[in-house]
This record gives sequence, C-alpha cells and structure tokens, in this order.
Amino acid sequence: VASDSCQKMQRQAKGSRSSRYLGAVAFVLVSFCVLRACGVTTKTVADLAMILLSSHTADLQVSEPQTVSVIGAGFGRTGSDSLRVALNHLGYKTYHMREVFDGGHLKYWDEFARATPEGLGTDHDIDKLMDRISKAGYNATTDFPACLLYRHFLRRNPNGKVILSVRTSPEVWATSYTSTIGRFSWIGVRPPMSLLMGSQEFFAWVHRNARLSPGPDDVVSFATAVSAYKQWIDDVVAAVPPNQLLIHKAQDGWGPICEFLQLSGPACPSIPYPHVNDGASLAVTVTILEAITIAWPYAIVALPCALTFFCVRCARRQGKSKRA
Repeated sequence: VASDSCQKMQRQAKGSRSSRYLGAVAFVLVSFCVLRACGVTTKTVADLAMILLSSHTADLQVSEPQTVSVIGAGFGRTGSDSLRVALNHLGYKTYHMREVFDGGHLKYWDEFARATPEGLGTDHDIDKLMDRISKAGYNATTDFPACLLYRHFLRRNPNGKVILSVRTSPEVWATSYTSTIGRFSWIGVRPPMSLLMGSQEFFAWVHRNARLSPGPDDVVSFATAVSAYKQWIDDVVAAVPPNQLLIHKAQDGWGPICEFLQLSGPACPSIPYPHVNDGASLAVTVTILEAITIAWPYAIVALPCALTFFCVRCARRQGKSKRA
C-alpha cells in the first residue's frame, strides 16, 4: 500500500512539473512575440526565458567529485558574477546563482528549503546539497545561494580560501540590490512566476538567512538591505581566520586574488578584470518581469478572447476560400 501511495505521489509530482513546463513554454513563446514586437532585445528575452524555464531544465552533469577550495562569501550584487568569470578564467569551475538556474539545481534547493522552514538547515541536509555541487564538478563558489553556506564549505574543507566580495559601501550595495534582484521578492510570490517556477520556498530561505526578509508589501526595504549587508560582512570577518580571508572589490582587479591564491607570473592574467551582469541590464529584465506580473490578470482574460477571435477569423477565411 505504501509503495502504491509513493508511486501515486511521484506521478502527481511529475504531472505537476509537466504542467508547469508546458505552461512555461507557452508563456515564453507568447512573451517572445510580444516583447520582440515592443522592441525588446533578443538577449533580454533569452534572459527571461532562462528564468522562467530554469526549474525544468536537465540536471547538472555528474563528474568526479571535487573539493570546493575557493569559497565565495559575498552577497549577490557585489561583483559576484564577475568573480565567477575571473575564477573560471583561472581554471576553477564556479558555482553561482546562474548555475543554479542553468544547470537544473533549483529543484534541489527548493526541496532543501521546504525541509528547512526555519534556520539554515541541518548538517545532514546541507551535506546532501553540497554533495550534489561537488559531484557536478564545482570547486569554487560565489553569489547566492552558496554564499549563505560558507561556514559549511569551510567545515568540509578547513583549508579552503574565502573571498568576501563587497561594494564600496553598504548604501551602494543596497541601492543595487533593491533596484535589481531585491525586486524578485515581490515578483516571485505572484503569478505567473509563482506558478511557473515553483520556487517560493527557495527564495524565502535565501531572504531569511541573509536577513533580507521582505515587509508586508513583499518588498525588501532599503534600510533592511543596508542592515543585512553590514551584519553579513561582520559575521564573515568574525568567522573566517584572517589568513584564509580576502575582502575583494571588483575595482581591486586581479592582483589581490592572484596573491591570495598564490598565483604569480604568467599564472596571473594580464587581461582586464571581468565586468559582467551590470545593474542597468538586470534592472531592465526585472522591470519587464514586473510588467508581466502586473499585466498577468488581464492577459488571462484577453488571451482566450484573442485566440477565439483569430480562430473565428481563420474559419471565415477558409469558408470563403472553399466557396471561391
């Protein structure tokens, strides 16, 4: 009986994922046509498609398990994506929020978050998550959500090197955060994102453990962001041995990173330090998602009407051509 019940639950879960996948595909196709007609660039549309379809992609490819030796402890919007590109250039394989979306790991973070309604999580559950990262071949991390587990990466590798990416001030970071990824706290709990991604628990886990809890309006305030950022930096500095910690701003470039990782000569790149995922481009993507969220109730009503109109129109044209 228990086996039959488990199988039934698995079929229901698969059916739910399939329904969300089909809905996401349909929504992306419609959105693509509308947004391109409005002059939105193909790159921006592709970024939106990645977000909407992220929870339905294939799992990350399994390789030889790796030890995470470079641990990024900085929040998102601290140059964490530029740091990812930099570490990859140095030969690392770096785990970042981008990899969570692209690689199909969102479902594992979601499962972990659902099992962790309070706090950070048990060592056992966190180790299962880290094992997946290790088996996927990653040996470095940056950005949310992995930065929230920096203590546990150190627990598993006490000799690990921790890079705390920062901005020039808490206020500069809070401005960037609240104008870009901080706005996902409002978008993620409303359709269509809440229906398509099924990852509300994951985002709630991130907000809770980063002390970035949204207010009653589902928005993270500027003051909350400033306070959370200050507390996080203080926590990391207090927790990590000084000889294993590098506090790094993107403006510092390659030099401090190469010295910290003991790279010299040709091993330290002479090319400009990466600058990717700028706030202006990301803000455009988020603004479009907000517009879609606001327009969604009207689209639910308008889309069937439009489809009916076009079907009737096509039927009339076919009827005229047959009579002719």
